[in-house]
Amino acid sequence: MSSRKPDPAVELAKKMLEVFNSRHTYENPEPPSLQQLGELADPAASPELILKAATKKVLTDRISIARMGKKPALNDAVYPKGQLPKPEDSLARRMISVLEAQRRLGAMAYPPTLRRLAELSETRGPENLIRKAAAAGAMGERTIVVARSGKNAILDAPIVFKDDLERDLRSLMTGLLRYALGPVVSKTKKGTTETTAFAPAEVMKRFIPELRERVEPSLADGIERRELPAEVGWITVKGKPLLFLTANVHIAAPRAEARAGTHEVHAHQPAAVGHPGPLHHHQHHHEHDGHLTSSHDFAREFRSAFEALDRRNGSTNFVKIADLRQALSEFTRDEFDAGLRELRMDGTFSLDSHEGLHGSLSEDEREAGVREAGSLLVYASRR
Repeated sequence: MSSRKPDPAVELAKKMLEVFNSRHTYENPEPPSLQQLGELADPAASPELILKAATKKVLTDRISIARMGKKPALNDAVYPKGQLPKPEDSLARRMISVLEAQRRLGAMAYPPTLRRLAELSETRGPENLIRKAAAAGAMGERTIVVARSGKNAILDAPIVFKDDLERDLRSLMTGLLRYALGPVVSKTKKGTTETTAFAPAEVMKRFIPELRERVEPSLADGIERRELPAEVGWITVKGKPLLFLTANVHIAAPRAEARAGTHEVHAHQPAAVGHPGPLHHHQHHHEHDGHLTSSHDFAREFRSAFEALDRRNGSTNFVKIADLRQALSEFTRDEFDAGLRELRMDGTFSLDSHEGLHGSLSEDEREAGVREAGSLLVYASRR
């Protein structure tokens, strides 16, 4: 008779329990994640094996997992049996860690909206749980959601660390104004009307009162110095500024003329409203499989896809390259990489890695990334 082979998941679960018991002491009370436990127990353990081990009785009899979904996830925190915190406390702990990572990424990743922060923390609700988490523990003490409806935090408003509001606000203005200049829809007897341009006083009304005295002088200074974020424009009406997001400006469709026998297209682009000086676009062509492809066409299609995906993600300016490749599937990988390289060289877009963020990447997301200087870059951001 041959002896039965041990179950790798059960063996890993035993090792994970040993690691947990040695880690969780009064000197080290911070709960580890399932991924941390699995990797400490066996550095070679795959994510799939760690998740399988997390369901084994030898482990579940002794620990509790703060799950945000129906099934365990790698970044779920692990607690001793019977000491599981409230769901909002578990989510708050995860959200503040993710928010710190977003702040380190900087650029357009911070500040995210409260809804986007919850998504990055791998939970999609219920909405009341997200609001409770934003006010729980260190989250409530260290952060603030910049807009409320009555007593409730608005999920589509940015969330920031309070100490950042005591510093120069220029690094936060893109996220703050993207929210404050978002369209306002009003219902009347004749139907609905949309407002997309606002006087500074109307902009201030979108923020909580305790934030207005900090944002108002920064906004006025940005207008005077013409140093507001690139996506914000303004015009003057009777000497008073009226602000808007340039993405909401309606213009006549550019005329395009294709010359016979070529793939060259001439597009007439308006200068950015509210910012002096013309924009200069350089058009390049690449030869691929016997035909020419225009990088100008790629740049236009890339921006359009990026904006659509970014809106879907809550306007965080943080889009996965895998989603962009899928949206632009008419371009080969070589064409996509060449076009993206030019956008980066022009200073239009930048790329980021997944380092410091919660959750794991799928194999497709890794495969779609750009490997550079030993790093895997998987997110694109507009600069």
